[in-house]
Amino acid sequence: MWGLFILGQGAYHFHAYQAGTPTTAYIQKCVTQPHGQDCTGTWKVGGQSYSGPIEGNSKGSSVEVRAFGGTAYAPSSETASLLEMAVGLAFVVGLVVVVWWRRRTPR
Repeated sequence: MWGLFILGQGAYHFHAYQAGTPTTAYIQKCVTQPHGQDCTGTWKVGGQSYSGPIEGNSKGSSVEVRAFGGTAYAPSSETASLLEMAVGLAFVVGLVVVVWWRRRTPR
């Protein structure tokens, strides 16, 4: 189950980066977490201002991003998404192999 969740999350983030509108985000605040930094910022798309989370490596006062659905995605989030999909797929394939092996092995 976790494998499908991780795979789906990675696929969504990858799609969001690819489908997002290129723009510049201005970082307002970053908080260090055990998994890295959580940053928020502001950006404009089509003349309208937005604010929200910035996914990916957000060092500096501004970063080139792609905005999608109220979130800005930095280029490093694309790489992280591919890694998430690979890990999720590995879990799913591993589960399928274990189930197949257990059904195949006589008891």
